[in-house]
Amino acid sequence: MQKLIDDFIALNTAGKVLELCEKYYDANVLMLSNGEIFAQSMKEAYKKQKFFLAL
Repeated sequence: MQKLIDDFIALNTAGKVLELCEKYYDANVLMLSNGEIFAQSMKEAYKKQKFFLAL
């Protein structure tokens, strides 16, 4: 379990958000940002994260 946690943290720290999303998010993930719904699926989260990375 610790290996998975360390991998998640490493991907996040390295800014590899899309890889993290594909590898660890459930298809039906619910993401919140400051208490507001950010995404209601892995596909939606991926799409939104990809947009932010392009800025």
